[in-house]
Amino acid sequence: MSLFIGMGKGACFAVLIFLFAVFIPGSLHAADFDINPVRVFFDPGQKASVIKIKNNGEEKFSLQLTVFEWSQDAEGKDVYVPTKELIAFPKILSVGKDEERLIRVGMKTAARNEEKTFRIYLDEIPVQETPGESSAKIRTLMRVGLPVFLAPLKPSAKAEILEPALSKGTLSFVLRNSGNVHFMIRKGKAQGVDAAGITVFETEIVGRYILQGNSRRLSTPLAQEDCKKASALNIEITTDRATVSERMDVLPEMCSP
Repeated sequence: MSLFIGMGKGACFAVLIFLFAVFIPGSLHAADFDINPVRVFFDPGQKASVIKIKNNGEEKFSLQLTVFEWSQDAEGKDVYVPTKELIAFPKILSVGKDEERLIRVGMKTAARNEEKTFRIYLDEIPVQETPGESSAKIRTLMRVGLPVFLAPLKPSAKAEILEPALSKGTLSFVLRNSGNVHFMIRKGKAQGVDAAGITVFETEIVGRYILQGNSRRLSTPLAQEDCKKASALNIEITTDRATVSERMDVLPEMCSP
């Protein structure tokens, strides 16, 4: 089975991709298509944009579009609510072999002091049963979520590392978005250093979008042997807008389970 969504390596983080397996008659493949762009940005006052869908596969496929306002709750979990502030059409489109279709996106709300965020979901529609086929096969359907951002009147990006703590060998801290625009965590690391400032270990910290005004608690376990060699931890988070860092002292008892 061939599965592919075309996009640049630097942009692949921007899209939520879900796979659904369903039983339908016939031997079929999942849709093979490119999306451009994979993130849509509206400047204040801008009312329209376009998304291109290109079919790279051998078979025609159809997509259904739904639009949601996108926010995050107190725990940093994504929340989606149907909205009429953003429109995308056609609601259903079919794309033939080697064909390119356009999705037109319209912004119906005005820019504010804070960034507005949305997602457009593209759901592949199951192919109808072909007469005469009776054997059940598995077809994988694709669901793609494209983020849409309406820039604020005066953008201000700011990230903060708050409440760093090391307990029972687990490092945790709160990464807060104190600005009025989203940011995306590109790279994160915790570096243990000894009393001489020499690095004794380094561990990766992963994350994703944090929308304006929201926070996310991040944590990572540390190997006990490495942790006890460190006298301090340097935490560094690089987003698509800036890099923030924090330092904390380490005591051996913090490293034990």
